[in-house]
Amino acid sequence: MALLQTTITSDGLYIYHKQSPGKNITIPFLLTPGEVKKVKVWDDECEAWVYGNVINDWFSEILEIDCELVYMPDETNRLVDAGYAKDNETTSFSDDYPFLIIGQSSLDELNAKLSVPLKMDRFRPNIVFTPGEPHAEDGWKHFTINEIEFFGVKTCGRCMITTIDQQTTVPGKEPLKTLATYRSFDNKIKFGMNLLHKGSGCVKVGDKIILHTQ
Repeated sequence: MALLQTTITSDGLYIYHKQSPGKNITIPFLLTPGEVKKVKVWDDECEAWVYGNVINDWFSEILEIDCELVYMPDETNRLVDAGYAKDNETTSFSDDYPFLIIGQSSLDELNAKLSVPLKMDRFRPNIVFTPGEPHAEDGWKHFTINEIEFFGVKTCGRCMITTIDQQTTVPGKEPLKTLATYRSFDNKIKFGMNLLHKGSGCVKVGDKIILHTQ
């Protein structure tokens, strides 16, 4: 899946294989209700709509495994962990939370310790900011971007996916080997801050982040 690149077009989500761009497909933004299936993300089970055979056959061929693409309708609500929620927030098919933020300086500090520097795509954040001290995001409890409120609720525990080169899919030991030497907390390796939000709007490159003390 690391070799599948996405681009938003007027017709939908355009997906192509990085190494074979001729292998591509467009996923429509809106899906006509059809087959409903129970899906599971970690311990959460929820209902989803299943895309048609053409799309599912394409993914099955590309990934070399029988699989289906599913869509979360508005009627389905997957709640975030109640221990960290503020107002019964929901997320989609993400790992745990709807947003993840990482400072560029956090990656810069890591890369200074590595023999081969890594790109930010290893960590898949929604928001990357600069300037700032390494891991400043660990202490961010409340900030706004374009009047959208964001709340830092939990540092992100990292898994083996971060060790897979996103251009080649070749796995390695980094960055977890090095991160374990200085970013281990509560028996987990932490890098980045999970976020909840309040409000809606647009976040784009160059927007200012306004930190709040409370």
